[in-house]
Amino acid sequence: MKTTFTRASIIRPAEPTWNGVMTLSELDQVGAVSHVPTIYFYSPPPADTDFYRTVSSSLSEVLVYFYPLAGRLRRLDGGRLEIDCNANGAPVVEVEYDCNMEELGYLTPSPEFYDLLPKIDYSLPIEEIPILLVQVTKFRCGGVSLGVMTSHAVFDGQSAFHFTTEWARMARGEPIEQPPFLDRRILRAGEPPLTQPRSDPLAYSTPPLIIGETTAEKEKKKETTFAILKISDAQVQTLKNRANENWTENKNCPRPYTRFEVIAAQIFRSSCRARRHVYNQPTGFIIPEYYFFNIHIINYNYQVLRSLFVILYYKQKYVTILVGGNFDDWFCMIGLAITVDVRNRMKPRLPSKFFGNAVVDVVVEAISGEVVENQLSFTAGKIRETIQGVTCDYVNSTIDYLKCLEDLSPLQDFPKNDGEEPFYGNPVMGVVSWIGLPLGGMDFGFGKEIYMAPDLGALDPDGNSRIIPAPDGGIEVAVCMHTECMADFKKFFYEDM
Repeated sequence: MKTTFTRASIIRPAEPTWNGVMTLSELDQVGAVSHVPTIYFYSPPPADTDFYRTVSSSLSEVLVYFYPLAGRLRRLDGGRLEIDCNANGAPVVEVEYDCNMEELGYLTPSPEFYDLLPKIDYSLPIEEIPILLVQVTKFRCGGVSLGVMTSHAVFDGQSAFHFTTEWARMARGEPIEQPPFLDRRILRAGEPPLTQPRSDPLAYSTPPLIIGETTAEKEKKKETTFAILKISDAQVQTLKNRANENWTENKNCPRPYTRFEVIAAQIFRSSCRARRHVYNQPTGFIIPEYYFFNIHIINYNYQVLRSLFVILYYKQKYVTILVGGNFDDWFCMIGLAITVDVRNRMKPRLPSKFFGNAVVDVVVEAISGEVVENQLSFTAGKIRETIQGVTCDYVNSTIDYLKCLEDLSPLQDFPKNDGEEPFYGNPVMGVVSWIGLPLGGMDFGFGKEIYMAPDLGALDPDGNSRIIPAPDGGIEVAVCMHTECMADFKKFFYEDM
């Protein structure tokens, strides 16, 4: 479809802001340090209004408080990053899209969604790439969309939606309600480690391959299918009832399993079954970043010496951990990764509007056959048990480990323009859940959005999915898998609901 650029500007804070270098915490500098996309769709605004101008002027006002977003990242030795708070500004562009919003199918994410986002040239030095980019797209029908790209190195989802909420508030002519807490020293940014790690628990490796394959080329070429699986509130309750059927209160399980725990467990079990793992395949549940949850279901393929095997996942990289074993042949190790928000796990708790990444990684281990053959409560229990291990001491231990690393770059995911990015499809599967985040209600003065696409990662190649609260209630699970596995995934996913 034809796209025409009509206006563009660089938006800087409306008032002078602090100028200097802001040190990032170690939790900011690992994992995804690229940009996260969000798109809001709106009905046609009144004819005498200018959506682009409203968005731009209110952005200038809100950047006075969120001024790091008007700066630029700067790379240091050892892969470290910091923010140069230089008020260089955020680019905002306006685009006319030659179609109606309904033709785009805005309620169903599609590849055309990428046309609604500002373009980023990752071949540039990181010092030249804006932290925040915005695109206003006007449709032929009069509807508009607001595409926002924000650097994950600067803040997490909790902070991102705080920023957007205050931005929309100021667009409506209201004063800021809750300014951000910007001092990252509360997570010991720029400070030396408290203790030296007793041992090095992590050794990084490349993404896993299918057993017997030496490259991922075969998997890359396979046809994929995208689907949105709707789960009603009644079906969610059915899953919860199944998982809690034999639940009795005890110190290890003081409350019934939650909506997230049972949906995550169902996705994991369905994926294992659809990909037809053998019983004795070792599996690990890996829990990174924040409790408004990112999940990655991971398959590891390794030929192992008899005495031991080693594997863990940390900040979206594959790493090693010593685990006893005695295996003669090839095996496949799979894992489920979840993100854990630590704001309320620190002592004292972090300010509610802490602005940054407040996330850590943990791992759960299991056997694939056990995941498939046991009741849903088995998998839900594994997830809960590991999350409960995320304490203030665990967070500080993670920070100390990262501080002692000479080079953080092996733990950073940053896009490349050479086409040689790692393949995270089969045998890898990712699930990101936005349950619990304040996704909707972003009214910039012309009414709330009619739909929000929080992340386009589900449109990537095989193995990505998203859990999103549905606009009309219930849950939507957006999933991309190899076509040969999709029918089985759907079948297993809806079983027993």
